[in-house]
Amino acid sequence: MYSHYSPRESKKPPKLEGAEKEEHEKRYFMGSYGTFGMDTIHGRLFELQVYVESLNYHIFLCFAFTLIALVFWPIAALLAIPLAYMPGPEPGRQDKDMAMFKVILVLATIIGIALWSCPIIIISLGGGLDHFHKLILAKEMNFLDFLDFLLSELMVLLTIVFAWVYHEISITTAKYKESACESWKQRDGEFGLDLQFTKQQYERLRGVLKDNVGEEKISAYTHKVSEDAGVINIQDIVEILEVLPGWNGDSDHQTLVDHLYVKTGEATGLFAELAKVSNEAKEKNIWPIDVWLVREQYYPKTYLDVNVGLYVAYKNTMDLCAIVLRYFALRPVQAGLVIFLALTRSILPRFWLHFVLEGKMWPTDTFGAGGRLVAYSTVLTFFVSLVWLGVFWFVLMEYRRNLCQCMIISSIVDARSRVKFSQSYLMSCMWFGMDSEQSEAVLSKMPLLDMRISSNVAAFWRLRDYCTLDRSNERMGMSVLLSIVIIWLLLKFLLTMATMYVSGGLPAILIVTLFDLVVFGIMLIVALQAALAMNSMMDQHKQVFVEAKYEVTMAHGKHSRITGYAGEADEKAGDLQKHKDNAHHDLELCRRLLTEYLDLCNEYDARDTILFGMEVTPGKIVSSAGTMALAVMTLLQKMIANGAVDPPDVLEERLKQQARKQVALAAVHTTAKIAHSGAKFLAGKFA
Repeated sequence: MYSHYSPRESKKPPKLEGAEKEEHEKRYFMGSYGTFGMDTIHGRLFELQVYVESLNYHIFLCFAFTLIALVFWPIAALLAIPLAYMPGPEPGRQDKDMAMFKVILVLATIIGIALWSCPIIIISLGGGLDHFHKLILAKEMNFLDFLDFLLSELMVLLTIVFAWVYHEISITTAKYKESACESWKQRDGEFGLDLQFTKQQYERLRGVLKDNVGEEKISAYTHKVSEDAGVINIQDIVEILEVLPGWNGDSDHQTLVDHLYVKTGEATGLFAELAKVSNEAKEKNIWPIDVWLVREQYYPKTYLDVNVGLYVAYKNTMDLCAIVLRYFALRPVQAGLVIFLALTRSILPRFWLHFVLEGKMWPTDTFGAGGRLVAYSTVLTFFVSLVWLGVFWFVLMEYRRNLCQCMIISSIVDARSRVKFSQSYLMSCMWFGMDSEQSEAVLSKMPLLDMRISSNVAAFWRLRDYCTLDRSNERMGMSVLLSIVIIWLLLKFLLTMATMYVSGGLPAILIVTLFDLVVFGIMLIVALQAALAMNSMMDQHKQVFVEAKYEVTMAHGKHSRITGYAGEADEKAGDLQKHKDNAHHDLELCRRLLTEYLDLCNEYDARDTILFGMEVTPGKIVSSAGTMALAVMTLLQKMIANGAVDPPDVLEERLKQQARKQVALAAVHTTAKIAHSGAKFLAGKFA
């Protein structure tokens, strides 16, 4: 039953006092970013978007620094010495990127020594480089057995860089989520912070809160408003959503330690950095993010020396590995798949050497210098591949889990999505694989909003924004990792092509590069498909808003026909008219909100842009898959061109036809270009 209510009568939220009030006023003294408030989820999402864009720039610099450090790894630590004396823009400040460059240079030398010490000892005591060169010529070893140490070092350095970024992203988004929930607690009478439910739903959901968070933690705003209805505060709704399967991932239950704060006393991440510059920004009457954009993101006041950098890098990497390990400990099937892929990647060069190049599967002297070096190279490649694949798989699965969050948000306003969540997620073996009783228990915890009530409409938009904020760490982490992996694959592809052109044969790096293109290419497509699905789910809310507008219009027409009955007392007629006016006002407000939110969905909506900042579309997925397939075909064509592979007649004829077609297209294109230039020249002459 529809009813109008005023849930905040005689209820006041606790006011901020002391240090909390001072911190709040210092941080949000400007009030708003022009149109939208700073102390809103919209404002927080804006700050995170700025953070992501700046982070991409610094990540690309770190990738370039990693390649430089890899090339000069024996003396990279020495190159860091002059960088320590580079002056900053002002006393007490340093260039953030140069500070990271120093850390990466020292890390490259340390990791290089750790990886190359054993091979150097084996080579020195096993006959020197001439002996191993003979083993390569005899096809008992391949050049990749040596190159693997350099490639492994690159993968380790990239893992460390990503672990650092992952930590900073997770800490920043966690603080923003905590800040958003705290902000809700301090809103005095703000519209859209309470949701109205019928008696049956209210009692059921209050029971869920009592069982999961405890009676004492239920908000004071969650209460009955009549015999037929009750309201639940938005914070309590979030508590309910967070107990549903798929809302939180494994990493959400683990509080990451801010190791920079432990070492230096200065907190890391955008949220903390904006707080540091708030006083200065207040004196200048500008926004803190303006100060951060032009100075703090490049020249922070916190000095990151090599000792602190190495400590933070080590701790962050260990934390990430521990999280990934705990994730796979709960999922033995996924763990087995990743181990199989890592094992396959490490032994493929041996099979390639034996079956394709007609060499030895293992050096003749099994336990000699050659055998020991091959064993070390294979084991090292296995463990590095295991970490690299495991981290990528973990980040991919955590990002893919966001599909559940989007589906849950849709399910609280759309009964169709509720059905899909039950059938395609709860009872699906690809997700949770629950039985009927377990699925029923989950559905009993899910609210379903009446979108004919204006406060429910406003609160749903807040929940929708909160879902976007809650998904930020997985979305940002996936975006950063995709950028790193795509550039890494591109470099491996170019290195493989260069090696094939120089050697004129089929080096073992070829099969490893093909493996990486296929495996990581498939996982990349899965990530893009998940992003597309999430964007589509959020787009479906437009249909919900349109249907709700129709129902609101029908409800408005129904209430317009309510009139006083003949013989009623004047007092009763007056109460009926007051109820009618309130209902009309709420329905009008509800329709205006639905119209505005529909416009927002059409014109301005947060999208998952994990592919170099571009929105994922079906065309981009097809293009990405085609790019990976083209890279694989290019390598295969080079294999055929080298004469090392004898292709079937059908394939050879098809390749020739394709080559002739490309030549013909190039000729047509050139002719058209010449004709266009000639026509342009003549037109200019006659003009």
